[in-house]
Amino acid sequence: MLENFTNWVFDSILRRKTLNLKTATEEQILNYALDLAQEWGPNWMTPVNDRMKKIYPEMEQERIDSYSAIAGKVMNHGYDMVSKLLKDRGGKLAKEDFGRSIRLVYPWVDNGNISSLLSSGTYYHFK
Repeated sequence: MLENFTNWVFDSILRRKTLNLKTATEEQILNYALDLAQEWGPNWMTPVNDRMKKIYPEMEQERIDSYSAIAGKVMNHGYDMVSKLLKDRGGKLAKEDFGRSIRLVYPWVDNGNISSLLSSGTYYHFK
């Protein structure tokens, strides 16, 4: 019971609302998958595939797998970029500089995911 309530809190308050697949753009779906992949709390380090299939049962598994793989690549790239930029800049990194660096490779990443990548990447860098 408590686990269901905790999941509801994270799903309802801390994350974006689910998308309407009929009207959502590819960029919106990619950002949604990336947001799920970066989620902390009860879903931390759990596969995006299962959660996307539960949220969007009508979505083809191949498509879900693709979104999951892309989200993983973006996260790895983002964390590597944070470490590189922090080293190159003496431990100082502006969100705008990081965002530009990410968008050179992944131009579709939204501001919310840029912030999350930067926060998590900084955490892992100094951990």
